[in-house]
Amino acid sequence: MSDAARAQRSDGAAGGLALGLGLLWLPVLWRLRLAWNIIPEQAFGWTVPLLAGALFMERARRRPAPGAIGAGAGKILTGGLIAALLVLPVLLTVLEANPLWPLAQWLAWLTAAGVTLAVLALAGGARWAGYFAFPVLFSATALTWPTVLSNTLVQALVAMNANLAAETVSALGHPAMVHGAVIELAHGFVGIDEACSGLRSLQAVWMVGWFGGELLRLRATRRVVLVVGSVAAALTANWLRTTALTWIAAAHGPAASEHWHDRMGTIELIGALAAVAALGWWLARGKKTAAQADSLALWPVLRRGVVVGLVVAALAAAAGPEGWYRAHEGGERVQWQLASAADGWESYEIPARTKELLQASTTAGLVRREPDGGRAYALAVTWGDDVARAAAAEWHDPTICLPASGAVIEGAPTTCTIELDGVAVDFTEMQFIEGQRRQRVFYCHWDAWLGRARAPVAPDMVDVPAWRLERVAAGRRRGDAAYLALVVPEADEAAAQARLREWAPRIFHRK
Repeated sequence: MSDAARAQRSDGAAGGLALGLGLLWLPVLWRLRLAWNIIPEQAFGWTVPLLAGALFMERARRRPAPGAIGAGAGKILTGGLIAALLVLPVLLTVLEANPLWPLAQWLAWLTAAGVTLAVLALAGGARWAGYFAFPVLFSATALTWPTVLSNTLVQALVAMNANLAAETVSALGHPAMVHGAVIELAHGFVGIDEACSGLRSLQAVWMVGWFGGELLRLRATRRVVLVVGSVAAALTANWLRTTALTWIAAAHGPAASEHWHDRMGTIELIGALAAVAALGWWLARGKKTAAQADSLALWPVLRRGVVVGLVVAALAAAAGPEGWYRAHEGGERVQWQLASAADGWESYEIPARTKELLQASTTAGLVRREPDGGRAYALAVTWGDDVARAAAAEWHDPTICLPASGAVIEGAPTTCTIELDGVAVDFTEMQFIEGQRRQRVFYCHWDAWLGRARAPVAPDMVDVPAWRLERVAAGRRRGDAAYLALVVPEADEAAAQARLREWAPRIFHRK
């Protein structure tokens, strides 16, 4: 066989393998997109798969000759590969309902990355697995950092920025004092919140540092220097931003600082990236270009069946979770809204702080003044198809919010089912005592896609992973949810339920 024919055959095999692996990654990346859309720190995640793919193809163009792999190692890799392909649809089913859960993200990524490296090892031995490891591992920079790590970093960065900014501004002639995450100035206060911690730019610049080292083909030690320098650049840029905003607040007032807040964020990121680019250019000076490796050798283990198997696995990874959730979802979406003020009910303005906490799509309230001076309240809150924000519905109900305001729960919860617009709705009933006043609260957590209420979260529930897995088992992947509540100033259970049956059909209607 001529060298040209061997090269053509090798390139065809490379293209087939790249296609199979790309299809396998698509279901994983599709479910990560929600985190990239919702979490500001992960907004750069959209670029990572493209950059990782480009790095992979560049390495494929310069790939070394494949190495051999022992029969025993081959059997172990094959068994592990099959197991990983069977587990991947299950992990993606969990990630579908919990796209912001770092553990779910990392387990799905580890499985896809493990499959990729196993296939490469079977195709070209440990030499290929090691050679292509960097672009595969680089894709992890798009994942959400573990909660413990990110929370610890935010707290540390907020404290560091507040103290450094206060010291610098004081040295510039504007006395400043730090109170936790707040800087006190002569004419007001400046809050150093999570958005000002620098974590957003740190994660993006951290990713760019790793990418730059590969793009410039730096040696390992220089890559580490570039990454460390990237972190230093991000932290320095954020300190300068915080200091500048604090100085503006001290010199021109808090309103001026707020005006420059977002602009300074953009300047901070551009400055940090420019510093990383300059450091990368300096580290790459005098570096010899890597010699082209042999790309003509055929892959000894790769067969057409491997590519077909990857395609089938990709289809299973995409269809498995979709089939599970479609089997649980009703054929018709059922969502609720509050009726207009009428029949003794008046509009009730929900406090701005409550709206901020709920992060809802719509929030509406009604109030009814009773002859004896009591008041009844009705509330309807809806969340659009946003899994992240709709999770707020799980953690805001009377068993959580009312005790926080001083009310005491009396008795055990019961369930009362009534029909609203032809739909059976289960309301949980609770009695609360606040001072001398007793009131009964009926509330419902509603899933619009399942077309039914779900059991409320227990007030003392601390096992968050179990709660996340319960969502998966119940087929609750979507965020289109509602929270309905009716507060009745009746201590007697029978009288309160009579009010519920009388009022609820008038004030809660299907959209």
